Amino acid sequence: MKDLLITTAITEKVKKEETIYLLSNWCNTLRMQEQLKNNKVRILPYHWKSKEKFNKDYYYLNNLYELNLKILANILGRYHKTSQEINYWRIVIGPWLYQFSGIAFDRYSQTKIVKNKKNLYTNILDFNQNDLISENFKDFYNQSKKDLWNHNLIGIIWKDLGLSYENISQRKIISKKENRSLEIIIKNLINKIGFKIQKNNNYIFHNTNISFQKLLKINLKLMQFPTKTYELNEYKFSNQVFSNIRQEIKKKLCKSNEYEIILAKLISIFLPRIYLEDFQINKSIALKILPSNPKKIFTSHSYLFDDLFKIWVAEKKLSKKAEYYIIQHGGCVRTCKLDQEEEHYIKSSDGFISWGWKLKNKPIIDWLPSLQLKNQIIKNKKNGDIVIILASYPRYFYIHYSVPISDDYLDYLDNIEYLFKKVYLLNKQKVKIRFAKEDSGWESEKRLFARLKYIKKDDNKKSISETIKNYKLAFCTANSTVFLETLSYNFPTLVFIDLRFYEIRQDVLKDFIKLNKVGICFFDKESILEHLSSINNDINKWWYSYDVQLKRIEFVNKFANTSNKYSSKWLQFIKKI
Repeated sequence: MKDLLITTAITEKVKKEETIYLLSNWCNTLRMQEQLKNNKVRILPYHWKSKEKFNKDYYYLNNLYELNLKILANILGRYHKTSQEINYWRIVIGPWLYQFSGIAFDRYSQTKIVKNKKNLYTNILDFNQNDLISENFKDFYNQSKKDLWNHNLIGIIWKDLGLSYENISQRKIISKKENRSLEIIIKNLINKIGFKIQKNNNYIFHNTNISFQKLLKINLKLMQFPTKTYELNEYKFSNQVFSNIRQEIKKKLCKSNEYEIILAKLISIFLPRIYLEDFQINKSIALKILPSNPKKIFTSHSYLFDDLFKIWVAEKKLSKKAEYYIIQHGGCVRTCKLDQEEEHYIKSSDGFISWGWKLKNKPIIDWLPSLQLKNQIIKNKKNGDIVIILASYPRYFYIHYSVPISDDYLDYLDNIEYLFKKVYLLNKQKVKIRFAKEDSGWESEKRLFARLKYIKKDDNKKSISETIKNYKLAFCTANSTVFLETLSYNFPTLVFIDLRFYEIRQDVLKDFIKLNKVGICFFDKESILEHLSSINNDINKWWYSYDVQLKRIEFVNKFANTSNKYSSKWLQFIKKI
């Protein structure tokens, strides 16, 4: 008799006391734990627990991505009677292709572990294959974090690997149509007005993290109407499926091993409509909505989610009418060992505008001050609490970069629990946790409250700059934007980076070591707690000491550069290029 293996967090009816296998910890939600409390549960080890393997697979997947991108550029360019240049399609389809290929590899590698376990079977839901086609990148991204989507993806892989399964009754794919929130309606209205106003603007700033005040100042000095625009949502989709083109894609993509054969099939099934069936109509919408003759295009976010924008950018670059620049919007860029998006920023644009860092022989603009970070000093509250700031990552792997992936996050939460307990005692109970706004499926708040009944929460609806005013110290626990913000505000900060998850690039590790030597950054829990104990009675004396301030300024200038003279520097850059 075979044992049941559950592939995602979709709960199933099971018999009491029977042994149940979980494909990975991504199945092991609190609801699943309750469901299986009377069963013996065994969780298969995660295939990327070894960072050596994670890093090695990154380079393999990157090479495969480039090969498949070239093939798709030829097929889609020919079919749509548009450019077959790889950089045109890198802008349009690149983010989906590299994310989907990595997701498929992760689920394939985890499922393959089962191949040597002949005593296991799983239940697979019946589904209509056409229901698996996403409308656009954002739809794909949202679906890829859901259990049902992953169940169906793993189900296809499971069958192709010839593993044992039983079909169970069909469950309809969650509808992609969502009610538009008032926020989206307002943003669409702002976009409609904004693009009409800036129809003749030479310089387009779209969907950036730049405040309207800064945009206003820069645009007025450029002698053009100032606007702030958001991600576009004016798509049109049909129900048609071009099976012949999808079959051609499956036939022509790389197939040098078992994974690549399965991936070719999966790409042909999951390829979003925006890139095939509904490309032309949405291309027409994009060209109609967005300005006709921009010289320079800037964005922080729309290189990823905003397919209408990406098609428009590709068209403008194809006609050599515009140059395209992506602005840094997060703090892990350049510092983490691997970052798939960083490579996309550089290859898909005419230049990447960093917060101060450079890369040899790469088109990095490193001398412009960040328009996202605020150039201000924030004083701490001397007798205030300490705030421990959490990061959040999806339960399912979705992209290659050096952060906690999949069940690494449970180990990350173990760190938080340990640190909170120690700081709680050290600072006489005056400590709060700031949870991330988006939980991403790990239920971090519920998990920690179950272990620590006395947790006090920070109000995470407030921005970091607003919330830290009420504290004496920011205790950051991730290699992310947050500690760059607090350092740039000259706010007393401790940073704990667990190198098991947050591998740092070799050539910038020395910058973190400099912070370590003055007591800002630490790589193990005991050292940071010992340091906190030594400075806790007078944090400001330590923080405002000469050595600490010197190393803080050096680090900020390289990774979080700000300036009151931002407008003159940006104007100089815009008019020069």
